[in-house]
Amino acid sequence: MHYIQYMFGGISNIAGFFTASITIMGAVALMVANLARYMQASKYGIPVKAVSQATISDSAAVWFMLIRTIGFGVILPVFLLFTETRMPFFIIYVIIVFSIFFSQSATLIYKFPVKKEKVVNGKTYIVVIEHMYRFLAVFALVVAVAFTYFYGVFQNWFFGDNEYIANGFFGNIFFYLAVVILFVYVFIFIVKFNAGISTTLLGDKDSMIVDIDDTTYLIAMRNSHYHYILLPCELDTVVTRQYKNGSYSTRNYIRFKKGTFIIRDMSTTHGHIKRLEDYSQVDIGILKEQV
Repeated sequence: MHYIQYMFGGISNIAGFFTASITIMGAVALMVANLARYMQASKYGIPVKAVSQATISDSAAVWFMLIRTIGFGVILPVFLLFTETRMPFFIIYVIIVFSIFFSQSATLIYKFPVKKEKVVNGKTYIVVIEHMYRFLAVFALVVAVAFTYFYGVFQNWFFGDNEYIANGFFGNIFFYLAVVILFVYVFIFIVKFNAGISTTLLGDKDSMIVDIDDTTYLIAMRNSHYHYILLPCELDTVVTRQYKNGSYSTRNYIRFKKGTFIIRDMSTTHGHIKRLEDYSQVDIGILKEQV
């Protein structure tokens, strides 16, 4: 009975610490959301006075991203390491599996799409199925095994009387293997978090365009609840390399003129919004004779 009370006491400490961390990250998210608006305004040549400040509702996406990446990916595992909870290893393993999966799936850098064809009403359609989440699930299972083993050794050394890293030859091998796997996880986490922050601040990973009055506009950034800042743009595909077999590789660009924009209420826009992937946003510049 005393063991069960001690275990639930540890869970209560984790919940309290995580609640405080979520509150702090809410304030950080609001600051990051405002910083993102000012950085994007500078990127697109939009005066700061034309951009409204981010509100708490605007920072919800940033807040959720910080909770998933830092909260589940760093704070929770580190807190478990340095807290004597005495929970069964199985519970620790399950907690870490879910925390790593939530953290890693917050930002998808690489994708493993699989294209399948289906016929509907005599027409053939291609459906893209994303398999990245399956890879992340397997990755979380493996990292959680390494963390759980490292957790047991670390807790025994930090809170117990065992002065050795691990017992026996295989114990030491498994310990150092777990350390290597955790270092790989930390490296991947840093790369993915850097990509997530870069996308949040610059907003150019996935682009959206809309056609209004025969003009194509890049949906640059959100200004208020319904109003968005739009920049006239041109879509361009450049051949970067040609091969001897006749094939070639290309690169896609969205070219916009920095400092030229309109602000529109997107709820009243009749044009269809199109999402573009693998398009780089580039300032088209100024004609030389106009300088």
